[in-house]
Amino acid sequence: MKSIAFFILAHLLVSSAQAAETKDSLELRLQRLEESQQRSIGALSEEVSRLKQESRGTEFTSSGFMGMGAGASKVYFSKSDLSIGGYGEIIYKDPRGGTTGNTTDVYRVVPYISYRFSDSLIFNSEIEFEHGDEVAIEFAYLDFIVGPGLGVRAGHILLPMGITNLRHEPTYFQSVLRPETESNLIPSTWHENGVMIFGSKDRWRYQLGVVNGLKVNSTPSSPGTWIREFRQGGGNAQAEDLAVIGRIDWSPRSNIEVGGSYYTGDSGQMGTVTLGRAHVELWETHLSWAAWHWELEALWAQGQLTDARFTPAATLPGKSVKGGHISVAHDVLRGKFGPKKLKLFARYTDYDLQAEKQDAATQRDRSLEKKIWTLGVNYFPHPQVVVKGSLDIRRNAARDEDDRLDLGIGMVF
Repeated sequence: MKSIAFFILAHLLVSSAQAAETKDSLELRLQRLEESQQRSIGALSEEVSRLKQESRGTEFTSSGFMGMGAGASKVYFSKSDLSIGGYGEIIYKDPRGGTTGNTTDVYRVVPYISYRFSDSLIFNSEIEFEHGDEVAIEFAYLDFIVGPGLGVRAGHILLPMGITNLRHEPTYFQSVLRPETESNLIPSTWHENGVMIFGSKDRWRYQLGVVNGLKVNSTPSSPGTWIREFRQGGGNAQAEDLAVIGRIDWSPRSNIEVGGSYYTGDSGQMGTVTLGRAHVELWETHLSWAAWHWELEALWAQGQLTDARFTPAATLPGKSVKGGHISVAHDVLRGKFGPKKLKLFARYTDYDLQAEKQDAATQRDRSLEKKIWTLGVNYFPHPQVVVKGSLDIRRNAARDEDDRLDLGIGMVF
């Protein structure tokens, strides 16, 4: 009887030990399973976060690539291969005392669509919708990065002249409209088909390219914009005559840039017999400086349109032109409200689009000799958004210039 009791007790003890071991094993397996699930959830969260970050690209930066604006340079800094950005401007113009009425305009809505095939092969493009019904390709090119600080650009390119032609996003220039020396004399925005070498070394940056030339016509309709209407814009552009464009910039410090550019080329294209060579030369020098919440910008340009034959008219484009501007701006908030800025600015512009007439028979248009004081304000509620107001106090040699008040909003992303 005792043996039977002992046997039953031993069996119970063994069963209890096995049950305890089975329980411990089950708890261990559950713990390991829970840890595995936590690791999987953590990895999944990290992957979702990474994908979200890649879809957004990098945080928007004010840095530019080879002198271009921040939006146009986005693809060079984005973590995502596909880059989408853009800028926009909506303006209101009020000619003070003039015969024309006030106007408002969806001036520009511009998307950037770009793709990085690899670190050495990049496509960049800008498509402009202007005045609500006009469409143009501002640039569409491939960059072949050959090595550190050296590349080749081919396609439809911005001509690297002046300040505004490369940085024409509305957060860069202070007035509601672009400076007139860079709209009517250079002229911005200037883009043609071509090939360009670009690079940088130490504190120097350079660009040298060949593009299709301008195309003159025998009866220009806007002598007040000099060669602006002769731009071909890359669409079925005639390239019988080519042009050379070069630029160099020096930045002794990060807050200052001094540079210049030069353009030369014939513009007769296939009409050389009736229009002549129509040779265009244009050069400019510029300075930009910023420190202690102050900004200074200056530019001077001169050009010539020679060996051109036009149909006799009351006014023809000038044989030589010259002009420039200087501006100063100050952020009165001085960083006291984070990224918000309130800039007051003043700019003086002096240019003559008929400094020399085409020939003795050409009638001089004294209204093309202008002096303009521009006073205004820029409010930045966000570094990528600006609300603008500017007043042009305008005078010309013919004494028939009206002042103008401009208002506008702009953004870049």
